[in-house]
Amino acid sequence: MGKHLLLWIATRVKVKRALFMIVISAVVSAVSVSNVYAVAAPSNAELYKMILELKSEQKKLRAEAKKAKAEALAAKEELAQAKTEIAYMQAQPSAPSPSRGQDSTAQEQGDSEYAQSAYESKDELWRIELDNFNWTMRNMQHEYGLTDIGGVQDRGAVGSVLSIEKERENGKRLRISGRPFGRGTPEFGWTYTGFDSTAGETYVGPGRATFVSSDNSENDDSDNINTLGVETITPDDRFTRAVASYDFNYRVHDVTLGKTIADSESFALNLTGGARYLDMDHDFRVTYSGGDFQTAFTSFETSDVRGAGLLLGSDLKWKIFPRLSANFGVKGGMVLGDIETQTFIPDDEPGVPTNVRYEERRVLPFIEAGASLTYSHPIGGVLFNATVGYEMVNWFNAMDSRTFTDSHMEAQNIHQTGDISMDGAYLRVGLSY
Repeated sequence: MGKHLLLWIATRVKVKRALFMIVISAVVSAVSVSNVYAVAAPSNAELYKMILELKSEQKKLRAEAKKAKAEALAAKEELAQAKTEIAYMQAQPSAPSPSRGQDSTAQEQGDSEYAQSAYESKDELWRIELDNFNWTMRNMQHEYGLTDIGGVQDRGAVGSVLSIEKERENGKRLRISGRPFGRGTPEFGWTYTGFDSTAGETYVGPGRATFVSSDNSENDDSDNINTLGVETITPDDRFTRAVASYDFNYRVHDVTLGKTIADSESFALNLTGGARYLDMDHDFRVTYSGGDFQTAFTSFETSDVRGAGLLLGSDLKWKIFPRLSANFGVKGGMVLGDIETQTFIPDDEPGVPTNVRYEERRVLPFIEAGASLTYSHPIGGVLFNATVGYEMVNWFNAMDSRTFTDSHMEAQNIHQTGDISMDGAYLRVGLSY
């Protein structure tokens, strides 16, 4: 403020000096002319000499007057500029000056925080993120039997359901996104998600098989003849040992286009749309032995799903602190996919096994939801992020199976569909610049 005031005063002095020089030049010219006429009867030679001197003096005065006029114009421009700067400085809030005893370390910290806030105010052009998530694959169709507590002659189902206990598995996700056309433009992104889940268990004890056809379970074996030679009515589905397993592979590629549609000091809302490619494989198999299964009896069911579709998502960012934020997101869409399944059940006697294949093109809806906390820290022009969160994924009607129900009409079956769900925590590290 003081600097601009001194500049204004100096400019006013320059203007007055220039005007003074112009006035002095005029006075000198007048005095010179009057002196000519005040001299008494000069000779012609003296008069001619005086005229030449006056002309020379007049040229000098004109040059000085022209120079003074130019300086006056420049001084007026500087004065106008100084007035503008003073008005601008008066409109700005004055910052309190630091005390003399302020610690230099605190000052450096303040400079660092200022630089950080200036960096964080910029939009990052490119981002790279890597996730490590720990998911559980959930599916109700991994059942393979019942515990048998009904006795040898019992024809009913008495016991508890035997199902593979799900285990948590690690998966990976890689996301690369950027704004190739500059800040404020839409963000293009590519995301890859890969997840594999494998689990198995062995049950030893009396049990009733469920992964068999009704033809396998009718009492047509010699072991149903009692000691008196009379055929009993016991069903032919009891076992003493079962080994069950499943293998699940999940691959997803997303190509997205995102835009921040609302942004404030506390919240930011992003909208994302794009395309998705799905590749999902599932294999479930059970081996029964002992009891009515005189030899090992292995049934299996496979399912392959591949397709592409559209997705739409939105996420809300809550800026809790300058470096800490919470994110809440949801994403959904539909994929048009081809499903190929195979169901294989061997025959318990020498004969033809059940081996059925099925293909169908189906629309598969999906939905994803999650919440997370993100900590950000700038280092050398790069913003590093660390995120911890939890997410859930559900694919509707993505599981397909068949149950054969009639021992006389062996092709009769029930076509069953179900969902495939995954959920778990994840840890993300990323950088943006």
